[in-house]
Amino acid sequence: MTHQTPPPQSPRTAFRGYPRAFLLLDTLIGLLLLATLASLLAITLTQTTRANNRLADSRAATRLAEQTLLTLQSNLPQNPLPENAHLTLIKLPNQPGPRAWVRLTATLNNRSSTLYALLHTPLADQASTQYPEDPHP
Repeated sequence: MTHQTPPPQSPRTAFRGYPRAFLLLDTLIGLLLLATLASLLAITLTQTTRANNRLADSRAATRLAEQTLLTLQSNLPQNPLPENAHLTLIKLPNQPGPRAWVRLTATLNNRSSTLYALLHTPLADQASTQYPEDPHP
């Protein structure tokens, strides 16, 4: 019986573990997943910023309505309105007595807030549809 030695292996046949094509494919898939996650993060940050801006505008409109009702109830002069602000004051109908309910809608940067309050009847009777006067009737 003769003993044969195995033929010498070339460097290409010596490595039989993980073919190079799969390594390239894994790298591309990993980069694709990374790009997808980065895109989702960017979209989420943009939407969060927009939502924060909308909430800030809504809170500012509510504060404007509260300040306006406070100045009306205290019979103080109205502070100047900020830009992009609009107030609508409407007396609700059929209210006898010394006080009347009014509805004040404050709009600021296309966000609005509506508050209801009691005003003395003379102030409520002076409530126009637009407070201050609307330049675009």
